[in-house]
Amino acid sequence: MGVAVTRIRTAPPRTVRSSAEAFPDTIDSVNTRRAYTIAIGKTADQLDGRGPDGLRAGIGPWQR
Repeated sequence: MGVAVTRIRTAPPRTVRSSAEAFPDTIDSVNTRRAYTIAIGKTADQLDGRGPDGLRAGIGPWQR
């Protein structure tokens, strides 16, 4: 009795930033896409630990 094994392919894991960049492409409305892009970018910055200037907040060169 033979058994067939099928490999399940999974997508590579996404980072917060790559997900934030990919999501707006799924929105059709231009105004909604613009608003969501701004909000999602700010949220991704918060989750990544970046400050408003785009640099890592509170991390000195000795902590990298």
